[in-house]
Amino acid sequence: MPLVPKTRGVLFLSLRGERMQVLKFGGTSVNDAAAIGQVVSIVADQRTSDPRLVVVTSAMRGVTDLLIDAARAAAKGDRTRYRDARLILIGRHHDAAEALVHDLDELNRLQSVTDE
Repeated sequence: MPLVPKTRGVLFLSLRGERMQVLKFGGTSVNDAAAIGQVVSIVADQRTSDPRLVVVTSAMRGVTDLLIDAARAAAKGDRTRYRDARLILIGRHHDAAEALVHDLDELNRLQSVTDE
C-alpha cells in the first residue's frame, strides 16, 4: 500500500489507485468526552468532503498504563487491584459515553458492551 505524502498534517494512502484519507487521533485528543467530541466534529467535517476516510484512535489517556497495571496485578493474583482497575476503566468509558451519546437505547447498548 503506497503512501502519498502528507498534506496539511493528514496522511493519504493509495490503494489500487484510489486515494484514502487517514486521520489518527491520540493523546490529549482522546483524553475525555469533550476532546472526543472535538474528534467527532473533525471526522464529520472531513467525511463530508472525503467519504474514503479511515479513522485511527489511541486509547484514552492513561488507559494503556492502567491495562498494563491490571494485567500485572492479575498475573500476580492480586484480584483487588485488577478489579479496581477494571472499575476505573468502565467508569471512564461510561462517563465519556454518557456525555456523547444522547440516544438512551444506544447508550445502554454501548454500556453493556463496556461492562463485559
